Amino acid sequence: MLAMAQRLIGVGLAVAAALVAVALVEGLASLAILAGLFFGPSGHVALDRFARYDPELGWASIPGISLPDFYGPGVGFHTNAHGFRGRVDPVAALPPGKVRVVCSGDSFTLGPGVGDDDTWCAQLAALDPRLETINMGQGGYGADQAFLWYRRDGAGLAPAVHLFAFIDGDFERMRSGRFLGDYGKPTLAVRDGALVVEHVPAWRRPFWMPTVRVREIVKRTKTYELVERIGRRLSAGMPPPAVDPAAQAPVIDAALAVFAALQETAAQTGGALVLVYLPTLFDCRLPAAAPSGLVWWPAIGPRAATAGFRVVDLSPACRRLPAAEQEALFFPEGAVRFYAAAGHYTVAGHRFMAAALQRELASVFDGAAAAR
Repeated sequence: MLAMAQRLIGVGLAVAAALVAVALVEGLASLAILAGLFFGPSGHVALDRFARYDPELGWASIPGISLPDFYGPGVGFHTNAHGFRGRVDPVAALPPGKVRVVCSGDSFTLGPGVGDDDTWCAQLAALDPRLETINMGQGGYGADQAFLWYRRDGAGLAPAVHLFAFIDGDFERMRSGRFLGDYGKPTLAVRDGALVVEHVPAWRRPFWMPTVRVREIVKRTKTYELVERIGRRLSAGMPPPAVDPAAQAPVIDAALAVFAALQETAAQTGGALVLVYLPTLFDCRLPAAAPSGLVWWPAIGPRAATAGFRVVDLSPACRRLPAAEQEALFFPEGAVRFYAAAGHYTVAGHRFMAAALQRELASVFDGAAAAR
């Protein structure tokens, strides 16, 4: 019996030693990979490659950027002389029948992971050659920053159609004067019935912040994956957290004031404003009758429609697709080397959204073309 017990103890120790060795090798390999992520090109937040500090907006794209293989071989990123995505500058005088369309928004408009001509904004022009589309999307922007950038650098272009696009999270970003904790940004508030800009000049620290990179690298570790998986299981079936209406009210008021200001600006040049809700994968997976968004758009959308703003919600179009086709519209984790690219539209996603938007707005574009 003693010999048997000793053999069992020896086997147990050998197994334990093997497990420890595997854990050490896995740990060292993980550290090597994480070091590569931190110091290598894939360790960047994409913003630090093409944007710079802007005291009025927080950050904005650098004009004249040329990154031919930014997202991969042949998948480039360029900005024109205004800092808008693409190589072509808007012409001063459009030919008769040509319709200028400005697309404002966040990264879902900017198009991380796809080429300049593959964004939904550019694809609108491919579907309708009458359109001259201008991409004023910017990574990380809230609806407040998209509005301020358009007011400063886009309104003077006097577009026939202004597509002001957003996802649900863009209104959450309006609550804070910082993005990701490290990038300063302005905020908006309604004071005595007027829309006012606060937190300007935007808070400034070195534009590239290691804490952003570290935070995103941690999300790639097995430990984070395990904790996240446990969290998903614990939260499965739980309702979304309740939001205090009093906390929502200032953002809702500011968002509606933004829409009103954009409507007034469009009317001054005979243009049309269209509010465009861009669906995330979360929105596409919702039941057909469910409202779009998780927190903000269910509260803002109905009020915007009641106030008479033209609203186009593209969520119903993607909800009609089979699950596999819905997935194909969005980049999976790791498909694009820059952080936070996962979950954005693929080339197929941008084309789908452009086609859905073109169907919804065909009469608007027709009317704008006839007026010119």
